[in-house]
Amino acid sequence: MIKGLTFDSAHAHRYIKEALFGTFETLDADKLQEVDWWKNLKYEPLPPHAMPRLPLKICKDGDESVWCLPGVCL
Repeated sequence: MIKGLTFDSAHAHRYIKEALFGTFETLDADKLQEVDWWKNLKYEPLPPHAMPRLPLKICKDGDESVWCLPGVCL
């Protein structure tokens, strides 16, 4: 089971960020369903919070959260 993915914050990694955060702004969520591991993921909304525009979701593989670990660009 994958527990997390790490990557730098390069623009080229926007699709991974969209898939892990469940935002799907430019990535087609239906196309992601064609990829083996990704098709098993589910998304849950964040718990209630005061941030007015935080559209992120919690990415889950079964009952486990998949952590997004953005690193620094070197």
